[in-house]
Amino acid sequence: PVTTSTLNDVSTFLSAGWEFNLTENEWGINSSTNDGYPFLRWEGHRSENIWLGINSSALNLATNWSEALVPTSITTVRIPSKIASNNTTLEVNSNLEITSLFIENEEANLVVLPTMSLKINGNITNNGQITFKSDATGEAYLDVFTGTISGTGTVITEKYYSLKRAFRLV
Repeated sequence: PVTTSTLNDVSTFLSAGWEFNLTENEWGINSSTNDGYPFLRWEGHRSENIWLGINSSALNLATNWSEALVPTSITTVRIPSKIASNNTTLEVNSNLEITSLFIENEEANLVVLPTMSLKINGNITNNGQITFKSDATGEAYLDVFTGTISGTGTVITEKYYSLKRAFRLV
């Protein structure tokens, strides 16, 4: 059965074959427009930048995004389920600053690679998983954050420990 909240998830429509990319100029979605339901782009609403993962898991490749633009500090990012985004997980492979982050469901993932930062100037809705990676080169981190966090998702923070350390307090 389809619920109202399911109809606010772009995953529902991507899985059914709807086109949410700017080049097709058909559908858009924005949690603060049209009660969060999809809209036809010709109606003049601004769509959130949806992770489609068409070509790879790379953040900084514009063709992986519905708006054909790499997210910036004025962008709201929406991450649908992995199935709806070509079975790719979004990997933050450069420092990322965005307005808000919306991770739709338990099948949606965001991975911040070692030494990279994630800065969100607004709110986070996490119904999936955010992972901050760590290795010998350094650790990923969440930059200064003053918004609210909601949702049912998880956040995983990895910690790398060198084999040559004599004492570890965890």
